[in-house]
Amino acid sequence: MRQAFILSALLCTLAWFTGCVSEDTFKHPAPAALSGEWVNAGNGNALQFQDNNRFSLVVEGETPRRLTGWAYYPQSNHVSLQFDSRLAICPDVTGVYLYERDGDKLSLTPVRESCEERKEMVGGSWEQKDSSWF
Repeated sequence: MRQAFILSALLCTLAWFTGCVSEDTFKHPAPAALSGEWVNAGNGNALQFQDNNRFSLVVEGETPRRLTGWAYYPQSNHVSLQFDSRLAICPDVTGVYLYERDGDKLSLTPVRESCEERKEMVGGSWEQKDSSWF
């Protein structure tokens, strides 16, 4: 009986370790519609979705800021964005955007967004730039 218990405990532990989430589990390439580098003609911001569930955003101004965060793709034509917590911009707040691409044009429309600052920086129309731009 004791041996069966020990064997059962070892098998459960082994199953738990093999089922643990690794950093690679979350690496999903951005959908093809979001690939590339984008610039917002209205405010000059630059946006890039990366293959490791990350995004970077360069916010134009007197002193341009490079912001980073997490991008997830929960369903078709939607992207969930969350800034890195160290940035102190809407920490732990995720915004969901509908994306639509038409050729070299991309629109990001907020579906559920309580962070007005991110909505202002990300929402709107974007134009694709060549790879030498970023």
